[in-house]
Amino acid sequence: MSPDPHDDPVPDHPARADHPYFALARGLVPGLDFRPVGEADWPFVRRVFDTFRGAELTGIPQPVLGQILDMQWRVQRTGWETVFPGAWIDLLLLHGEPVGYQVLDVLSRASRIQGVEIALLPDRRGGGVAVGVLRALRRTADLLGRPVHIHHHQDNPVRRITARLGWRECGRHGPMVELRYPPAGDDGAAPDPAAAPTGTERHG
Repeated sequence: MSPDPHDDPVPDHPARADHPYFALARGLVPGLDFRPVGEADWPFVRRVFDTFRGAELTGIPQPVLGQILDMQWRVQRTGWETVFPGAWIDLLLLHGEPVGYQVLDVLSRASRIQGVEIALLPDRRGGGVAVGVLRALRRTADLLGRPVHIHHHQDNPVRRITARLGWRECGRHGPMVELRYPPAGDDGAAPDPAAAPTGTERHG
């Protein structure tokens, strides 16, 4: 998804370490923490990427699947660096253990926060981590007065969560659905419902 050319840079936005999103997410998910992805972390990020993207590519022989995943990974990394050059790429840590990653673009646009991607290891889905992250993003939108945009595949079961949390569809890009919170034209924030632990599939 290309950045909106009408979005202006935000030169005086709070520094990353002081951004309220992180404190909100930590408060909503016990034991959750974040660490910027370093060079030694990229193999883990790639492994998480392969688990969710490979699950979407069913019925493909392993040698071919490996080639497809290699190609998609290169495209993904390039997209993060060119489309969202100011994005934060963080490991998601649960009680100090890496369980997934997120790509979040907060600083580069005045008009929105962009949740580029959230992904967890398969055995960490369903524990409430992604639900907590999504709730933290919507509370950040309420606090800062800036909408949050996320996107995911049209068949992703995570749509049950985003619908319950107040995100509404605002566009489509092929099979990808773009969602916005608060919805366009919504003058007030919807109540934050209690989100029971449910699937925490990848967004983006």
